[in-house]
Formats: sequence, C-alpha cells, structure tokens
Amino acid sequence: MNLYSIGLAAASGGIAVIIASLIFGRKPANKIAYSIVIAILFFTFNFASKEFILPDLNLRQALNDIERVTKETPAFGSIKKYEPEVYQKLVDSVLAAVKEGANQQQIADIVRTQISSLIESRLAHASDDALVSYVNVMISEMEILSNQGNGLCYKFLFPQVAGGIDARKAFTKEMQQRDLAALDEIIKSSNTKKTIPEQSTVMPYLQPVIIALSEKHGDDVTLLDNPSAPNVDKEKLCKVSIDLYRGVLALPVEQSAPVLRWMFGQA
Repeated sequence: MNLYSIGLAAASGGIAVIIASLIFGRKPANKIAYSIVIAILFFTFNFASKEFILPDLNLRQALNDIERVTKETPAFGSIKKYEPEVYQKLVDSVLAAVKEGANQQQIADIVRTQISSLIESRLAHASDDALVSYVNVMISEMEILSNQGNGLCYKFLFPQVAGGIDARKAFTKEMQQRDLAALDEIIKSSNTKKTIPEQSTVMPYLQPVIIALSEKHGDDVTLLDNPSAPNVDKEKLCKVSIDLYRGVLALPVEQSAPVLRWMFGQA
C-alpha cells in the first residue's frame, strides 16, 4: 500500500464517520446500526477512491517524477531535446504501465528497453571522443558484472537475448552517473551523424587485436561468432568481449574510433 492509498483510506473513514453522524446524530441510540453504516460507508468510499481517485494521483505522481528526472539528469534532457518522439513514447509507456498497476521493476524494464534501442541507433554515429568514453565506461561495467557472476555480464551485453539487468542493483550511484554522462555525450554528439567506415578500412587496425585475442583465449574467440547460441558459455564470452574492447581501445584513437564505429554499425 502506498502513501496515497493510506491517505485515501483515512479520508474514506473520516467521510464515513461524518455521514453516519449526520444520519444518527452525535450520540446514536442504536450503536450497532451506527457501526454497520460506518463500515458500509467506509468500504464504499474506499473502493470508489481506489477506483477513481488513486489512479489519477498515481499518474500525476509518475508524470512529476518523469519531469524531475528529466531536469536533474542531462541524458534524459538530451533525449527530450534531440529525440522528442522517443522521449514522448517513453513517457507514454511509463504512464500506461503505471495506469495498469506495474511495479517499479516493470517500469524500469520498459525504460531500459527503450533506452537500449536509442543507444543502438546512435552509437555508431557519435563523435570519436564520445564513443571511446562510452566504451571505457562499458568495460568498467562489464568487469563489475563479470565479477558478480550469475550471467549478469551476458545480460548486459545482450539484453535483447537475455533480458538485461537492473543497473540500480548492479552498479553504485557513481557508476550509474558515469553511464548517464557517457550516454548524454553519445546522444548530443550523434545528432550530426558520423559516417560508418567500410570493413576494408578498419580491418588493418582490427586484425592485430583479433590475433592477440586468439593467442590469449584460443578457440573461445569463436564464441563471438554466435553469442546468442542456446548453450553458449556466458562467462567465457564476457571475458573475451572485455578483452576485445580493451584491445580496440589500446589502439590510437584515430584507429580505435573507426573500429568501434564499424563494430556498432553492424548491430
């Protein structure tokens, strides 16, 4: 029961007592009948408030929360500015979920799914600095999740396959802020789209990284070929992926950025 429910229940009880007093007077002669009327009126008003008042209050609170987060979090402000249709779809989805009685986790899943789609569409077109910065944060998050186990790193890498993670539980507030700051730069810098390079352009940069990856992980490198395979070793795949991104970022930025742009452009 949330605070609105408690408040409405109290209000319903108060209204019931007032109406019963009007019917029977301040000192009712028939206390049993008085109590029955109060009970009937309480349940009637409480039911009506939950059916007609509480949903509207919850929607208002949800809308206020969205507006607050948008003002306090630059990434959401940038989504509203540069992707108004995506932002409105996000707001509408959250409000619809609240109206249907969704819990906080279900609403977080809705937000995560829509934000993930936005990131996928913009990553390959972001600036070099924004792209490198985002992947640095992503590697830090992958390392944290890999240490936690339970397939969390895999869910993070492939949310469309494994359902994603709850960042609020997996990461510290500091890490969440780093993630949001990197996302903000991706959104802002990708407004002027960068061209995705051809494979022939990036392969001379990427080939040494793949060779080093094969020397360290052997046949496990082939896990990258089909990461959504039913029996894929999620933990090994995560470790290979971390080393792949590390290897790319070890390149000079004029090489690493085009490689990352090409990699994300294949998604």
